[in-house]
Amino acid sequence: MHLSTTPCWRRIQRLERDGYIAARVALLDPDKANVPITVFVSVRTDEHNEAWLETFAREVADVPEVVEIYRMAGEIDYLMKVVVPDIQAYDRVYKTLIAKTRFFDVSSMFAMERIKHTTALPLYLSLGAREFGLLGILEADHRGRAPRSTDRPLHDGWLRHDQSACAFAVVQIGLVGSPTAPARSCRAC
Repeated sequence: MHLSTTPCWRRIQRLERDGYIAARVALLDPDKANVPITVFVSVRTDEHNEAWLETFAREVADVPEVVEIYRMAGEIDYLMKVVVPDIQAYDRVYKTLIAKTRFFDVSSMFAMERIKHTTALPLYLSLGAREFGLLGILEADHRGRAPRSTDRPLHDGWLRHDQSACAFAVVQIGLVGSPTAPARSCRAC
């Protein structure tokens, strides 16, 4: 651990420059941001061509309520995650989407409860994590072991309570062979 602020900051900048850190964001509470309704919208099209996809992608990009979209394999072609304040707002989003793009089928599923939500990636499952030096949630001793059951996942890595130093420490988010990430103070002790 024993790193000062400057080397830690350099490591973060290098990870950003190399594309491992895509963005630093604040995660807002949907209820407090007045978008408590989450709708998963499955879309099927009968036009599987580049022109349709370009139109669809361009039109959906202009709808701020659509926060995620995926091209799928299987029964549906696309899956969108839409967040809105109420059902009437979703109806406006739906009407906007169908006015701009031709769909074969659109099906909406309203989330009743969010059971798990995280932005943490399970890097210890990645076969290339060690080779590429992105060991955000592995032990700092480079043994490649998965987190312990007492570790807590965070959006930027795993925290481990270090009883000897009485501090929470983000385990290595740097490059293989480099020192571990900076310690965070333990608010529990």
